[in-house]
Amino acid sequence: MARNLRLYRNAAAGARKYVGDIPDGLEYYVLGSTTASCAYDFQAVGGNGFNGAVAPQTVSYDYRLLEQYHTKMKKGGTVIWSPCVFSLCVPEYEKTRMHLRYCYVFEKANIYRANGLTEILAAVYPIICLAALPVRRYAFPIARRIKHKLLGNGKSVPMDAASRLAASAEGSCRGWEKEFMLNEMHISALSDMKRRMEYCLSYLRKIKKLCEENQLNFVIVIPPVSRAMLARLCRDDLERFLLRPIEESGESFRIWNYFDDKFFSDDKFFDTAICMNDTGRRLFTKEVIKRIGAEIL
Repeated sequence: MARNLRLYRNAAAGARKYVGDIPDGLEYYVLGSTTASCAYDFQAVGGNGFNGAVAPQTVSYDYRLLEQYHTKMKKGGTVIWSPCVFSLCVPEYEKTRMHLRYCYVFEKANIYRANGLTEILAAVYPIICLAALPVRRYAFPIARRIKHKLLGNGKSVPMDAASRLAASAEGSCRGWEKEFMLNEMHISALSDMKRRMEYCLSYLRKIKKLCEENQLNFVIVIPPVSRAMLARLCRDDLERFLLRPIEESGESFRIWNYFDDKFFSDDKFFDTAICMNDTGRRLFTKEVIKRIGAEIL
C-alpha cells in the first residue's frame, strides 16, 4: 500500500522505469532531466527506444545510467542526451532524498555520497509516506481552507490554458533563479558557476567516449519549450548556460536545437510550460527518429 502513495511515487519517480526488464537491442536511448522525461514516447510511435530521462537528473547520473545499461542497445544505436537550459548548472543535488530513487537502480558505490543511512532511508521511505498520509489528507486541506477564509472567499478562479502555462513558466523560473543563483552576478558566484559547468561537462565527455567505445551514436537534442516559457527565457539564456559552454568544452558534439522551434513550441503541445503533452511527445519523437535516420544512420 505504502509504495502506491503519491509521496513515494514522486520520490522514486522516473527511476522506477529501470526496475524490471528493459528490452535488449534498443535503437534509441534517451538521457536527460525533466524536459526530456516528457518529450519522448517511443511506444506511441512504434519506435524501438527507451526514455531513460528522470526528473530531475544530473549529467553525472545520465552517465552512470548509460554506463550500466548501454549493453541493452544494439551496435549502431543512438544515445540521445536531451538537456534543459540549466542542465550544466547543477553538478549534484545535495539533499539525500534526491538520491533515494537510485537505490532501486544502482549499487551504493554509484550513488552520490551514499552510505548506510541512504539505504535505510530508501527502505523505510514508503513507511514514512504512509505515516504522513493523514497530514496530507486532512491537515493540509484544513490549513488551505483557513488561508482562503482569511485572505478571501475561498473560491478559486479557473484559468484558461494560456494563463495556466504562463503561471507554470513563472513558477519554473522562480525555482531556477533560486536553485542556480541566476540573479547573483558577483565574481564568486560566476566562478562557482564555471566550476559547476566544468564538472557537468566532464561527464558529458564521458558519455560521448562511452558511446564511441561501444559503437553507439551520440547526439544532443535540445527539446522544445512552450511559447509561454519562451516569454520568460530566451536564446541568450540558452547560449549562456548551455550552448556556449558545450562549444568551448574542447569536444565536438552533434547538436540539434529545438528549444524555440516555431512548430514544436506551440502551446497546444504542452501540459506545462516545459513538459509536452501526449500529442507533442508523439510528434517530437517521430521528428527525432526521422532525423536520426536521415543524418546519422
